[in-house]
Amino acid sequence: MCRTLEVNRTSFHDWERRAPSDRALSDAWLTEKIKQIHAASDGAPTALAGFHAELRLEHQIRGGRKRVERLMRSAGISGVVARKRRRTTVRLPGVRVAPNLLERDFRPTDPNQTWSANITYISTWEGFLYLAQSKTRSPG
Repeated sequence: MCRTLEVNRTSFHDWERRAPSDRALSDAWLTEKIKQIHAASDGAPTALAGFHAELRLEHQIRGGRKRVERLMRSAGISGVVARKRRRTTVRLPGVRVAPNLLERDFRPTDPNQTWSANITYISTWEGFLYLAQSKTRSPG
């Protein structure tokens, strides 16, 4: 391996035996703190900003947001990413809403008397996928 990387064998073994740096020790300590915070929240995924804020405010630990993110990633802990909520229904003033003809009577007396429909919006990486379903209600 040393020949391939063109590194002196003595230098490699010196590096291998060297004590961990202050930064590596600090990262290990901070990773343990992050794991404790995650365990205290019953393993519930907390937003990255929550981890960073708790370290800063409650434990008085200064550290950059990106450092906390890197340590969380290396520890296998992920935070919730806040997604932007989209409105699917836009109501305009003066526009009449369709009347409720069923008035919550879901038990028809004859076949083909009531119809129902459902449209579900499924968010995908390429945009919304619209899943539509309609059916008739028969007595029974």
